[in-house]
Amino acid sequence: MAPDTATPSDTIDVGWNGPDYVDDDITVSELGDDRDIDYANTQRGNPAELTTPDTPGIYELRYVMRQDSTVIGTCMIIVTK
Repeated sequence: MAPDTATPSDTIDVGWNGPDYVDDDITVSELGDDRDIDYANTQRGNPAELTTPDTPGIYELRYVMRQDSTVIGTCMIIVTK
């Protein structure tokens, strides 16, 4: 429930399904990297609003349960020039 592609530094809406526990986040990250480039807490509503990275490439959107940092859902997004 997110766009397949976006441009650098674009604001995107990411629809999500999950438990919506306190401190759960929707994040955008580099593939294979646990650090978040941007995130939105699920308590702020659905869809979540994120900013895409400045650098073109393939990134991962994640639903992260913060209680134990478990990723319960992912999808890819391509940031193009």
